[in-house]
Order: sequence, then structure tokens, then C-alpha cells
Amino acid sequence: MDKEATCSKSNGTVEGNYYEILGCDQKASFFELKRNYQQLIKKYHPDKHEGSSSTSEKFIAIDKAYKTLMDENSRKDYDTSLLKRDFDEHFLIHVELSQSELDFSEDDTALYLCRCGENFVIHKKDLNEGGYVMECFQCSNSILIK
Repeated sequence: MDKEATCSKSNGTVEGNYYEILGCDQKASFFELKRNYQQLIKKYHPDKHEGSSSTSEKFIAIDKAYKTLMDENSRKDYDTSLLKRDFDEHFLIHVELSQSELDFSEDDTALYLCRCGENFVIHKKDLNEGGYVMECFQCSNSILIK
């Protein structure tokens, strides 16, 4: 648990992601999240550090991270936002699609036309709940499927 929440002095926003705040890997189980949360919440509890605004900000960040990651739906949404942020930094995302927008054939494949004219061939088995990015074989565009 070397990674801790750090807060910006100017606006109190949390830097880093919720997994880092809790000192966990993104694939951490609910048990691991809870264990780390309990240890950190004791360490940064405001009653132990009266008058320390940075400790209070860490406490709030830890609590917010835990509440988000312990709710299954919130965690899925958060993981999707992390994935999108990561891909936005590394890929040129041409379009974002939901799985419901794709028309899968009987062999569980769907086609999506890239702006360069090439087809993306999407296999249903490759899709996951967190999101899936495909790069076009002809150009540098990618699609994100949620």
C-alpha cells in the first residue's frame, strides 16, 4: 500500500485513480478493496489528525474511492471511464459504440464501416463489459465498443 491519495491544494480534487488511492490492482477482489480501505481509513481518520486538511482530504478521497468501487455498477462505470481515458491518450478513437448498436449475424460477428472505407469485423466473443478497442487495418482510427 505504498500508493496513497494525493490531493491538489488548489481545488481538493483527487489525483490518481481510485485503485491507486486504495493501494489495489484494478483486478482486486471486493475483499481486497475492503481490507485496504479499512487499513487506510484508520490511518487517515480525521480524529487522529485534528487540524490537518491534507489528511482530511485523503480520508475523503479514500472514502469516495471505496464507495465507488464497492458498488458493482459504479465500479463497472468507473472501469469503463478509466479504459476510455487510457485509450483517449493512446489511440485515435473515431467512434464510440455500445454493443446494442451492433447487428450481429448468426456466427456472432458484426461489421462496422470505418471512415476510410475498410470494415471492422467485430467478434462477439472478444467483447467484454469494460470495453473493447479495435484498430482499423487500413488507417490509424479505432473504435471503442462499450
